[in-house]
Amino acid sequence: MLRNKLILSTILFLFVFSCSNDSVYEGYIINLDSSLSNGLKSVSSITLNNNNSLQETFYVLPEKKLEDINIEFTYSHIKSHMEEGKKVNIKYEEINKKFFIVDFKFSDHSH
Repeated sequence: MLRNKLILSTILFLFVFSCSNDSVYEGYIINLDSSLSNGLKSVSSITLNNNNSLQETFYVLPEKKLEDINIEFTYSHIKSHMEEGKKVNIKYEEINKKFFIVDFKFSDHSH
C-alpha cells in the first residue's frame, strides 16, 4: 500500500513538474522598449545579452505591465539597473515563437 502511494506520488510530481513550460534566461539588459500607460512609461520589452554574447528579447503580455509582477519594476527603475550593468533573471514562457515574461528579478538583490 505504501509502495503504491509512493509510486503514485512520484508520477503525480513528475507530471506536474513536466507540464511547466517556463524557462529562465540570465543576462544583462541591453535595451528597453516602452509604451505609455496612463501617461507613464511602462516596459513593453527587454533585450538581454547573456555571458555567451547571445541576445534575446522578452515581451510583457499586452494585457499586463511589468509592475504587475512587482510594483518596483517601473521603467525608470529598470533603466537605472540597465545603466549600472546589473544582471537579471527572466522566467519566461514561449507563445507563438515569442518569449513572454512570467517573472523578473535582479540577480544581486531582491525587491
